[in-house]
Amino acid sequence: MHFLRHIALFLASIALPQSAFAAAPKNFLQLAGELINILNLATLTLIIAGFVVYFWGISINILKFEDDPEKRKAYFFWGLLVLFVMVSIWGIIGLLQNYWRRKSCRKNGDSLELLRNWG
Repeated sequence: MHFLRHIALFLASIALPQSAFAAAPKNFLQLAGELINILNLATLTLIIAGFVVYFWGISINILKFEDDPEKRKAYFFWGLLVLFVMVSIWGIIGLLQNYWRRKSCRKNGDSLELLRNWG
């Protein structure tokens, strides 16, 4: 527990100056952008922590799985599946954002905005 507290303090000392020295948001859009940046940083930190914990668990438990190869296969499979879902969630959210943005542009009849957001 003491080790996790040091890691959290280290990550906070890296992340907080980024937003502390920035100018105060002037409107809601800038505030939302700052919150999204903080959430993206937190998500990236959790993904990196997930990779570290997965590979640490493999290195610790690899000798314990000699007796049961089926358990080893299940551990590797589910670990890789969880890592894949963690990484692919950004792509899934990006696809959904593009879908809803294009749908709203078609509904409003703004073809120029649709072309700008196409790529």
